[in-house]
Amino acid sequence: MKFKATKQQVLEIAASAVNASIPVGMGLLHYEERDYTPAEMEEFFNKNYLAMDYVHGRMVKMGIEFFPDEGVAEINDLVHQGYQSWARWYPTVLDLVKSVMPDVEVV
Repeated sequence: MKFKATKQQVLEIAASAVNASIPVGMGLLHYEERDYTPAEMEEFFNKNYLAMDYVHGRMVKMGIEFFPDEGVAEINDLVHQGYQSWARWYPTVLDLVKSVMPDVEVV
């Protein structure tokens, strides 16, 4: 799914996914019970791609590509609760994005 977004909004979406995620398996050893801020998601950016697998034990498993010149972000539409634990709260990518941007413009 492609949608209009700023880098700050991408960071907020990432924080929303992490905060909704739970520890799985050995992730329990690294789990920290707290909410993460958008600023803390900056460490997962490599150039214009944000990639997260396990974040402090939480099973997040998602990536967001950001196109700053266009003001557009792209995230994979496929969501699986057994693979992306944030899907317990946000069953679709659109639900996750709307947790930050209720009036998101899909392009």
